[in-house]
Amino acid sequence: ISYKEIKSLNKINKELQKYNITGCVSFYNVKANIDNVNIESSSCEDGMNIISSNIKFNNIEINQAVSDGIDMDFSNVRIQNIISSKSDGDCIDLSFGDYFFNNVITNDCSDKGISIGENSKVFLNNVEISGNNIGIAIKDSSFAKIKAINIDSRNNTCLSLYNKKPEFSDGKLFYEKIDSKCLDNSQLSENSIIKKTKINEKN
Repeated sequence: ISYKEIKSLNKINKELQKYNITGCVSFYNVKANIDNVNIESSSCEDGMNIISSNIKFNNIEINQAVSDGIDMDFSNVRIQNIISSKSDGDCIDLSFGDYFFNNVITNDCSDKGISIGENSKVFLNNVEISGNNIGIAIKDSSFAKIKAINIDSRNNTCLSLYNKKPEFSDGKLFYEKIDSKCLDNSQLSENSIIKKTKINEKN
């Protein structure tokens, strides 16, 4: 989906925003298997918005969104490969759901490479993150299990675990492989948990 095609959807998108559906491509209450999604230079708040859905994707590539590259809420989503880059907010924003991503690449987003919040459960297999303000943020009663993380020094902060909203607790991270330089460049709240352990999808 190119910028030219997205411009033609702007009138529809303005109507959808009344219902807090803010993606140039939005999935609401959808159950599906989807092969490929490619979004370039989106003019909407989010490149893609997934709400209350159960979806399996093979490949997603999102480049240059006005706010978040991809925003997922109240959903169960599995993605084989995802690349999200150059958005003015988060590359990937996850809340209130269960998420499994096999291969993840995020780069050059103004805020977070991956934001995990509001009681989300996340499994990430292989993650490469570069050039964001914060590499991965885990907050508000969310926990993530991550097999391997490669986060380069161009992120201002590698990992951030904290509590933002009073009705939730702090974030938790269980990981198998992270470079020590990443751990040294992390911001951890007093009650957050970060632990090295053997990771598989079921444990």
